[in-house]
Amino acid sequence: TTLHLARAMSTSLTLPGPPLCYVPTNGNAGKGNGDEKLMQMASFSLPSLTEKLSLAEKRRDVVFKSSKLIDRQLVKCRAALDIRGADGGDDEFQALNDVIKGTFEDLNKAGSTSDSFNQESNAPREGNLGNKMDDAVRALAYRYFLKTGKLVKLSDVNAMLDSASTGLSFRDEEYLGGVISFAQDLSRYAIGRATLRDEQSVLIARDLVSELMACLLKFDFRNGSIRRKFDGIKYALKRLENILYELSVTSDNAGDDGPKSKRAKIEEEKTERVDVAEIDEVRARMEARDELREKVIKRTRDSQKSAKQAIFALHRGDQARADKLILESEEIAAELLPIIEKEPQLRYGSFANSLEEYAEAKLFKLWLTEQRLGTPDDMPICNEEEFLGGLCDLTGEVGRNAVAKGTSRDVTAVQFAMVTNMTVMNLLEGLALPYNLGKKLGPLNQSVKKLEQMLYELSLTQGGRTAPSGGMVEDEEPTTKEVNE
Repeated sequence: TTLHLARAMSTSLTLPGPPLCYVPTNGNAGKGNGDEKLMQMASFSLPSLTEKLSLAEKRRDVVFKSSKLIDRQLVKCRAALDIRGADGGDDEFQALNDVIKGTFEDLNKAGSTSDSFNQESNAPREGNLGNKMDDAVRALAYRYFLKTGKLVKLSDVNAMLDSASTGLSFRDEEYLGGVISFAQDLSRYAIGRATLRDEQSVLIARDLVSELMACLLKFDFRNGSIRRKFDGIKYALKRLENILYELSVTSDNAGDDGPKSKRAKIEEEKTERVDVAEIDEVRARMEARDELREKVIKRTRDSQKSAKQAIFALHRGDQARADKLILESEEIAAELLPIIEKEPQLRYGSFANSLEEYAEAKLFKLWLTEQRLGTPDDMPICNEEEFLGGLCDLTGEVGRNAVAKGTSRDVTAVQFAMVTNMTVMNLLEGLALPYNLGKKLGPLNQSVKKLEQMLYELSLTQGGRTAPSGGMVEDEEPTTKEVNE
């Protein structure tokens, strides 16, 4: 088999020829050598997916712009509290409320599919909106502390955002992240009050942080942002205790005109600063979600393993075993779907990774057996990001298959692999991809370059010449030694 490529010659000795086209045109196709399959592959498109990704990009733009507005308003809220104390900040916090509600309204107008208003759905927030909700709780908790001397409850912060009428509410993780950050802020607040020798205010802050710390020690935080924030509470508590100690040892030398407060009297007036019952309710809900998460992680390992083994079987030509393993992977994913629908945030992570692996196996099977690229309709269990992740990873398997075909001088198969990867690359580069998928474009581009090099070497072999040794080394980055030389 000879390499069938468009070989348009230059019409003038003074002008260069056109770039090499690996896909035949209508004028020179249809000679029974696979041209129709190449043309069908090159015309592959995903119009419905393109529209969905465009909507997702609009939502990301809304969140990006709104995040800046929320940050600016939070600065104003904090400044109002620092300047005017508990009596200040009404207008600023109302404006914060309006900005947050406006953000979710804009997301819905942009075509948001996530149920961001529904607390029970626990759907993931768009972009970094979850972090901004943490910051809002942090500011609301500080204001509530100045007014009452207590830790704000989840029901209180929801009421501050008018949850009853808007349906907007904070998630358990957002509430915990916010109050933990607020507890660390109290060490700064205590420094200011200690400067005025206000031992009672420092003691109130210390008691609140101590009680919150005792409640949080019952949690089994997994690795994540909340765990990292929690590790800072003990330092905040230590700082508050040090400030109290320093005030106590210098009280005899203080120049206050009024009577000094007695520690015994302050202790008698001690009240509960944290609603332990509500914190325990939050912990119970999070523990229930953690149990579901563990179940999902354990089962997705089996699903991902089956998908990987299916790919290996396809490379070996064991079609029957590959079909069985792909079905196993799909059945496990279907088994976990009720849990994912109940707790949508569990989709992101191990479950999504297993579905990407399943999509890769299913796409590779379709490419080998039907010589076509699959579509989202071929795997409805996957969402658009999981499908595209599998499509990106498919190009690696196509490249490995091309290497095997190249060793037997199957130029037609290598050319088909080349056109496949180039089609995928051109398709993905024209889509509004999220960051995690955009990272895969670099390796995909390198795969296309390597297949071009392989076709070049095969053309030399067809011409009776020996392919250059290490032909693909030229695509690699030069070493430090080579650069210095």
